[in-house]
Amino acid sequence: MAAEPLARYPLRTPYGYRVVLVVLTAVGALALATLVFLSRWAGTFQSTLVLFGLGVIAATPVWYYLASRVYRVAGGSGELVMFRDRLVLVDARHRIDFPAPTLEVGGTRQLVRYTYLGIPVALREAGVLVTLHSAGRQYTFSSKLFADQDWLPGFYADILALRTGGTPLGPRVMEAPPRPRVVEDGYDYDARLDRELANID
Repeated sequence: MAAEPLARYPLRTPYGYRVVLVVLTAVGALALATLVFLSRWAGTFQSTLVLFGLGVIAATPVWYYLASRVYRVAGGSGELVMFRDRLVLVDARHRIDFPAPTLEVGGTRQLVRYTYLGIPVALREAGVLVTLHSAGRQYTFSSKLFADQDWLPGFYADILALRTGGTPLGPRVMEAPPRPRVVEDGYDYDARLDRELANID
């Protein structure tokens, strides 16, 4: 009798990713058509420069697709299935088993910096890259593949539960731990702030 899954974490390619890919593909196709049309007048430095620029634009959707593997799921959807003794990745192209006793997980925050004339103007978090390791197998994906990125702390907790023989609870939003009180030089600044806010009320 097949073992019953203890928890399932659905994965799906984000809608925003699909929109960007479609737009880039349309722009790339237009650039390629323009490149073919204008190639008959190539010969001058200016025309060569223009054709080179069009070639770069035409290649952009291919570069984007190859460089963004962690932000999509083969076939558009998949899942991470947790059993008592293993974690299984299932999508249209893969079935990867990660034995629980050696399962390790790591995460790297992805930050996008926007600059203007070399001056930083904005910083945006683009999810967390999650890497699973076990028995020589590895899989990396973005937390944006979860329906809710706030599932990530619970996912980490479930990985720990698998490793230690516990029972994973599945997708959920875990409450953040209470913020530690700030005490510097023996003085409780948070307590002072609480008193001042109470006086305002």
